[in-house]
Amino acid sequence: MGSNKRYADGLRRRQLNREAEQQALVPRSLRPEERGSDVRSGPPVPVRAWVTYGDQSVRVQASVIEYTDAAVHVMWVGVGDEPRDCWIWASAAERIDA
Repeated sequence: MGSNKRYADGLRRRQLNREAEQQALVPRSLRPEERGSDVRSGPPVPVRAWVTYGDQSVRVQASVIEYTDAAVHVMWVGVGDEPRDCWIWASAAERIDA
């Protein structure tokens, strides 16, 4: 029995589209040399933070889980209740007072 090449091409195209969408949903994080090496941690601190996906910035409610003198490591719940995290400049996060 033969195979349906059109059907296979459609499946491959959908797989490539899904992979591209997943990559687009990954927040951009600072590189280790940008954030610094003296990483400290403490209890989570609630913040409103600007994070970047591709060329779009969005503001999320997050928690700072680690920090350096220049940057903070934030964690939040993203689309589909997926945990997300990235390093951002400290000035891109604003503490939320409880």
